Amino acid sequence: MTVFFTLFSSKKAAHDSLIRKHLYVRINLQSSAQSYSNELGVTDLVSDEGGICPNCGLPTDLCVCETIAQEEARITVTIERRKWGRLTTVVSGFDKTIDIGEMATKLKSKLACGGAAKHGHVELQGDHRGTITQVLGKLGFPEEMVIVDWTFQRRGRR
Repeated sequence: MTVFFTLFSSKKAAHDSLIRKHLYVRINLQSSAQSYSNELGVTDLVSDEGGICPNCGLPTDLCVCETIAQEEARITVTIERRKWGRLTTVVSGFDKTIDIGEMATKLKSKLACGGAAKHGHVELQGDHRGTITQVLGKLGFPEEMVIVDWTFQRRGRR
Protein backbone atom coordinates (compact mmCIF):
# COMPACT_ATOMS: atom_id res chain seq x y z
CA MET A 1 0.00 0.00 0.00
CA THR A 2 2.91 2.37 0.57
CA VAL A 3 3.85 2.08 -3.11
CA PHE A 4 0.34 3.29 -3.96
CA PHE A 5 0.78 6.45 -1.90
CA THR A 6 4.11 7.34 -3.49
CA LEU A 7 2.56 7.54 -6.96
CA PHE A 8 0.47 10.57 -6.00
CA SER A 9 1.45 14.08 -5.02
CA SER A 10 -0.39 13.89 -1.71
CA LYS A 11 -2.17 11.45 0.55
CA LYS A 12 -5.45 13.24 -0.17
CA ALA A 13 -5.12 12.54 -3.91
CA ALA A 14 -4.28 8.90 -3.22
CA HIS A 15 -7.19 8.60 -0.81
CA ASP A 16 -9.65 10.16 -3.27
CA SER A 17 -8.46 7.90 -6.08
CA LEU A 18 -8.81 4.81 -3.90
CA ILE A 19 -12.32 5.83 -2.82
CA ARG A 20 -13.36 6.35 -6.46
CA LYS A 21 -12.01 2.93 -7.41
CA HIS A 22 -13.74 1.31 -4.44
CA LEU A 23 -17.09 2.94 -5.23
CA TYR A 24 -16.81 1.98 -8.91
CA VAL A 25 -16.10 -1.66 -8.04
CA ARG A 26 -18.80 -1.73 -5.37
CA ILE A 27 -21.45 -0.27 -7.74
CA ASN A 28 -20.53 -2.77 -10.46
CA LEU A 29 -20.62 -5.67 -7.99
CA GLN A 30 -23.95 -4.54 -6.57
CA SER A 31 -25.53 -4.16 -10.00
CA SER A 32 -24.30 -7.59 -11.10
CA ALA A 33 -25.42 -9.15 -7.80
CA GLN A 34 -28.83 -7.49 -8.08
CA SER A 35 -29.31 -8.77 -11.62
CA TYR A 36 -28.21 -12.23 -10.46
CA SER A 37 -30.56 -12.07 -7.49
CA ASN A 38 -33.43 -10.97 -9.76
CA GLU A 39 -32.82 -14.02 -11.94
CA LEU A 40 -32.89 -16.31 -8.92
CA GLY A 41 -35.69 -14.49 -7.12
CA VAL A 42 -33.48 -13.96 -4.07
CA THR A 43 -33.26 -10.43 -2.72
CA ASP A 44 -30.86 -10.73 0.25
CA LEU A 45 -27.65 -11.29 -1.73
CA VAL A 46 -26.75 -7.62 -1.65
CA SER A 47 -25.80 -6.20 1.72
CA ASP A 48 -24.28 -2.83 2.38
CA GLU A 49 -21.97 -3.57 5.30
CA GLY A 50 -18.94 -1.56 6.20
CA GLY A 51 -18.30 2.07 6.84
CA ILE A 52 -15.28 4.30 6.99
CA CYS A 53 -12.24 3.54 9.14
CA PRO A 54 -11.69 6.38 11.65
CA ASN A 55 -7.88 6.09 11.39
CA CYS A 56 -7.15 6.09 7.66
CA GLY A 57 -10.48 7.21 6.18
CA LEU A 58 -10.75 4.21 3.86
CA PRO A 59 -13.73 1.85 3.73
CA THR A 60 -13.40 -0.85 6.38
CA ASP A 61 -13.10 -3.68 3.87
CA LEU A 62 -10.09 -1.88 2.30
CA CYS A 63 -8.59 -0.65 5.59
CA VAL A 64 -4.87 -1.36 5.90
CA CYS A 65 -4.16 0.36 9.22
CA GLU A 66 -3.00 -2.82 10.97
CA THR A 67 -0.73 -3.83 8.08
CA ILE A 68 0.91 -0.40 7.99
CA ALA A 69 1.27 -0.44 11.78
CA GLN A 70 3.01 -3.83 11.59
CA GLU A 71 5.43 -2.60 8.93
CA GLU A 72 6.32 0.55 10.89
CA ALA A 73 6.50 -0.97 14.38
CA ARG A 74 9.91 -1.03 16.03
CA ILE A 75 9.72 -4.03 18.33
CA THR A 76 12.18 -4.57 21.18
CA VAL A 77 12.73 -7.92 22.85
CA THR A 78 14.30 -7.98 26.31
CA ILE A 79 14.70 -10.46 29.17
CA GLU A 80 13.77 -9.89 32.78
CA ARG A 81 14.64 -12.06 35.74
CA ARG A 82 11.63 -12.49 37.99
CA LYS A 83 11.02 -13.98 41.38
CA TRP A 84 12.91 -17.23 42.13
CA GLY A 85 15.17 -16.72 39.09
CA ARG A 86 12.54 -17.22 36.38
CA LEU A 87 13.28 -15.63 33.01
CA THR A 88 10.60 -13.68 31.18
CA THR A 89 10.79 -12.44 27.59
CA VAL A 90 9.22 -9.00 27.20
CA VAL A 91 8.14 -7.98 23.68
CA SER A 92 7.26 -4.28 23.42
CA GLY A 93 6.89 -1.53 20.85
CA PHE A 94 3.60 -2.54 19.25
CA ASP A 95 1.47 0.19 17.71
CA LYS A 96 -1.82 1.11 19.39
CA THR A 97 -3.85 -0.22 16.44
CA ILE A 98 -2.52 -3.78 16.93
CA ASP A 99 -4.56 -5.96 19.26
CA ILE A 100 -2.06 -6.90 21.99
CA GLY A 101 -4.22 -9.70 23.39
CA GLU A 102 -4.51 -11.40 20.03
CA MET A 103 -0.77 -10.96 19.43
CA ALA A 104 0.00 -12.52 22.84
CA THR A 105 -2.22 -15.50 22.00
CA LYS A 106 -0.47 -16.05 18.66
CA LEU A 107 3.01 -15.75 20.19
CA LYS A 108 2.18 -18.12 23.06
CA SER A 109 0.80 -20.65 20.57
CA LYS A 110 3.82 -20.45 18.22
CA LEU A 111 6.40 -20.56 21.03
CA ALA A 112 4.55 -23.15 23.16
CA CYS A 113 4.77 -21.14 26.37
CA GLY A 114 2.64 -19.19 28.79
CA GLY A 115 2.43 -15.46 29.05
CA ALA A 116 0.23 -12.40 29.19
CA ALA A 117 -0.51 -9.07 27.54
CA LYS A 118 0.05 -6.26 30.03
CA HIS A 119 0.35 -2.48 29.73
CA GLY A 120 1.03 -2.41 25.98
CA HIS A 121 3.60 -5.23 25.90
CA VAL A 122 3.60 -9.04 25.77
CA GLU A 123 5.28 -11.10 28.49
CA LEU A 124 6.29 -14.66 27.61
CA GLN A 125 7.53 -17.24 30.08
CA GLY A 126 11.09 -18.34 29.35
CA ASP A 127 13.94 -17.12 27.17
CA HIS A 128 12.76 -16.89 23.53
CA ARG A 129 15.29 -14.40 22.15
CA GLY A 130 16.64 -16.91 19.62
CA THR A 131 13.33 -17.70 17.91
CA ILE A 132 11.18 -14.61 18.43
CA THR A 133 12.53 -12.83 15.33
CA GLN A 134 11.42 -15.61 12.97
CA VAL A 135 8.05 -15.97 14.68
CA LEU A 136 7.31 -12.24 14.44
CA GLY A 137 8.44 -12.34 10.80
CA LYS A 138 5.85 -15.02 10.06
CA LEU A 139 3.19 -12.89 11.77
CA GLY A 140 3.86 -9.99 9.38
CA PHE A 141 6.48 -7.87 11.14
CA PRO A 142 9.68 -7.17 9.19
CA GLU A 143 12.59 -9.00 10.82
CA GLU A 144 14.92 -6.01 10.47
CA MET A 145 12.58 -3.95 12.69
CA VAL A 146 12.82 -6.46 15.58
CA ILE A 147 15.59 -5.47 18.00
CA VAL A 148 16.75 -8.23 20.36
CA ASP A 149 18.68 -7.21 23.49
CA TRP A 150 21.43 -9.79 24.03
CA THR A 151 23.11 -7.99 26.96
CA PHE A 152 21.43 -10.12 29.63
CA GLN A 153 23.40 -13.32 30.21
CA ARG A 154 22.23 -16.30 32.18
CA ARG A 155 24.22 -16.98 35.30
CA GLY A 156 23.72 -19.41 38.10
CA ARG A 157 21.79 -22.63 38.33
CA ARG A 158 18.80 -21.61 36.26
